[in-house]
Amino acid sequence: MEQERVNWTLDNVWEQVEPFFSEVLAHDTKRPRDKIEFMEIYSTIYKFICFNDVPQSYMYSFEEGLYYRLMDHARAFCIDTLRNGLSKSGEALLNYYNVSFEKYSFSSKVIANRAAFLEQNFIPCRESKLTTNEKPPGVHKLRTAFFLVWKATFLEMFKDKVVAECLDVIQRDRDGEKISINLLRGLTKCFVDLGSENTANPKQLYQDHFETAFLVATSEYYQAEFDSCLASSSMAEYMSKAESRLTEERDRVANYLEACTEQPLISMCVDLMLTRNIDKITAQFPRYLADVQIEHLGRMFRLTQRVSSEHTSGLSDALKEHIIPYGKDKVAGLGSSADGASYIATLVQCLTHFRKIVRDAFEDDVRFLTNMDKACKEFVNRNSVTEASATKSARTPELLAKSFDTHLKSSKESQEELERKFDDLIGVFRYLEDNDVFQRFYKKALAKRLIMGSSISEDIEAMVISKLKQICGVEWTRHLEKMYKDMATSKELANKFKSSNFSKAVSHDSIKSFNALVLCKGSWPLRLGHSITLPKDLAFHCETFASYYASRHNERVLTWVLDHSRGELKTNFTKDKKGNHVPYILSSSAHQMAVLLLFNCGSPLSLDNIVERLDGMDDKEYISNVISLLLKTKLIYEEDGMYKVQLKWRHKKVKLNINYPVKVGEDKVTAQVHNSIQEERRFVIQACIVRCMKTRNVMKHKDLILETIEQLKSRFQVISKDVNRQIGQLIEKEFIRRQEGHQDVYEYIA
Repeated sequence: MEQERVNWTLDNVWEQVEPFFSEVLAHDTKRPRDKIEFMEIYSTIYKFICFNDVPQSYMYSFEEGLYYRLMDHARAFCIDTLRNGLSKSGEALLNYYNVSFEKYSFSSKVIANRAAFLEQNFIPCRESKLTTNEKPPGVHKLRTAFFLVWKATFLEMFKDKVVAECLDVIQRDRDGEKISINLLRGLTKCFVDLGSENTANPKQLYQDHFETAFLVATSEYYQAEFDSCLASSSMAEYMSKAESRLTEERDRVANYLEACTEQPLISMCVDLMLTRNIDKITAQFPRYLADVQIEHLGRMFRLTQRVSSEHTSGLSDALKEHIIPYGKDKVAGLGSSADGASYIATLVQCLTHFRKIVRDAFEDDVRFLTNMDKACKEFVNRNSVTEASATKSARTPELLAKSFDTHLKSSKESQEELERKFDDLIGVFRYLEDNDVFQRFYKKALAKRLIMGSSISEDIEAMVISKLKQICGVEWTRHLEKMYKDMATSKELANKFKSSNFSKAVSHDSIKSFNALVLCKGSWPLRLGHSITLPKDLAFHCETFASYYASRHNERVLTWVLDHSRGELKTNFTKDKKGNHVPYILSSSAHQMAVLLLFNCGSPLSLDNIVERLDGMDDKEYISNVISLLLKTKLIYEEDGMYKVQLKWRHKKVKLNINYPVKVGEDKVTAQVHNSIQEERRFVIQACIVRCMKTRNVMKHKDLILETIEQLKSRFQVISKDVNRQIGQLIEKEFIRRQEGHQDVYEYIA
């Protein structure tokens, strides 16, 4: 069916559509509209453009006229609407503007939809008539054009008043009054919507006409507030207020400002609140640290991070300068008579104290952790206790190893408490410079615990070794783990020996039980010590076990280490007050057993007699020490240079331990251990130098020293003088040589 043609002028069509457009712009809801009316408007514009009996040459001007009449109508509406709001003020003005813009925005959408055919036909036609040299036309899609009309009218008539009222509401928000967040959110959205035609930066209008004024007002507000706060409040209150205000401003952006405002807003607030007073803020750091005010320290840390990393690093340096004298003063407070337990407990207390501060106040920031580690390493290894010792920095690892030994031998604490205790001790271990000293003393104590069976728990021992492995690596704990493996192997071997024919051949009434531990010489820190002739029955057991072991491992040789052997003796001569036989069980060392069993002959013995009968024991002083310990038990006594058994000997305990260690001077033993450590270090340094030279073949003197120190720093502290001395030793041994013509360059000799 052919469409009916019309003969309309521009005035004819405007008379038909203008009432509808006016009612829509006015947002008139009194008269309901149906779909038919909406379609009639669309059809009218469609007929006017496509089925109008006018010359084609006039048609473009008709379309252009309708477009501009529509824009003029919108402009007149905007002027009237905004003029009506000029008499309002405060939130009433903002509400009026917000509601008016929302209605206008909706109305423009409806009109653009009904006049869509005008937009689709006129704008492409207009663009096709432009040459490449012409400027872009002042014609936009209808919805954009409606916004541009509102923007032009708003910026001319209403912008300053709306912005001023918005800033007033925001100030009341900062003063703590309750405001309408939705209202402000709607107003800032208006600014963004009005600039949406700027595709390069849709928020340019918002930034130019609102954000700039907002930042100026914010600057004036906070400058006055914080100048007053600085003059009348403490620094703690000042920092609390600054942190609170910064949080509020960030929330303010999230609630009713645009995201692009956050960076300049927070930056400006940081400058006003913090940067200009940062020296006064950080000046309080030492006092807060001394008073352990975690809350204030944490707030200062967070605030200085906002200013610059330089100021935060300055705080971490100040922490380091505080820790070193604090730790040294705590140790010095123990006095010259302090024992190892109180010394290690003081170190643990200091480390725990500062770990808590760094964790709770400084959020384990890497700069604070690094400086804390440096400071703790300084006072742990160099303090009044280490300076008073001949071994200097090696004193701390020695006492720490002894503290481990004490807790691993006897403790009434639960497993959880023990784990916390050992975590604290491991914390001290992390700061040791001479790990090899700790390793030597710990290894020696572990060997004694395993042999004597005095460890509180194998699981706890394994846990400690596991923690040490995590810090120092597998190689460092290899011997410790091998010691445990030897103990397990020895138990298995003892069980097999007891079920063998060898064991049946040595069954004697005088020896009820025999057990031997087979330990690897390279892993255990045991010295052969003092050799003696064992009692006949016991010697036969040892020989039989050696034969059994040789039958299983024919290329291995057993060496008996009697200094670490022990046993139990039963007295057959003791009686109670009524004359009844009362046997006592005496737990003793192998040397004590050998001496006591000599008295089975029933005759008094002199020291020379005892030494003579203990064939192989040529250390008369050592035997004298063993006898002096037995004298303390009153089991034997001395009379006219002869030693006799106290036949009337009694004790309140039926089973007692007389295995007291023979005192050879603790200082002497410790000195021997340290001397062996120094000797071992000499070979370790030489091995490291050879390893470096073998890898590089040619190295300068300075580079070789630095490389050696770097590789060995995890084991012990090395100074260049020690490296120089060992370089000279290696030159004499012809492992390396000086390069001809270059005295500071070394070559490796293959």
